Amino acid sequence: MTIPYQVTLSEETNQVVLLPSSFTLQPGQNVIQVTVIPQSPFNGGVLTWILQGTVPYKEVYELCITKFDVDVAGCDSTGKMASVDKNEVNSNPTSFSLYPNPAVTAVTLSYSLELEGATLEIYDLTGRSIAKKALSSSDKEVTLAIDSYPAGMYMLVVKQAGTILWQNKLIIK
Repeated sequence: MTIPYQVTLSEETNQVVLLPSSFTLQPGQNVIQVTVIPQSPFNGGVLTWILQGTVPYKEVYELCITKFDVDVAGCDSTGKMASVDKNEVNSNPTSFSLYPNPAVTAVTLSYSLELEGATLEIYDLTGRSIAKKALSSSDKEVTLAIDSYPAGMYMLVVKQAGTILWQNKLIIK
């Protein structure tokens, strides 16, 4: 291939979200860093990834689809498990609920946080942060206007002190 072309990367069974999911391949060797975001209840295993794009061929364009298996480790294989005291787990209880999802104009996140300093971020499927909002432990709910974003899939991530507390797919119609 002598010209760059756009491709899409996906996972066959939607057990993980891959970011970026769309990128341009340049002629020659390419190194692409992909973030894998597991969707509950994923525990690791072999996944089939699909790389597809329309490539120029002679006078026309052809759809090129390549499937390959990737072994994504879970804690039961090469990952490390850590013991946590039961009292530590309950010392900072959190809960999250996102609705409506899919959404058209606005989406509401209801949450319960014991500590301050949490943030909500929205990522598009290229991995780019498109919105960020501080969450207060006293508010318990935040409504986000999403009508300015194009239809598609996004990731919502709640972080506190560098730790991901919650993540969820958001579909905008």
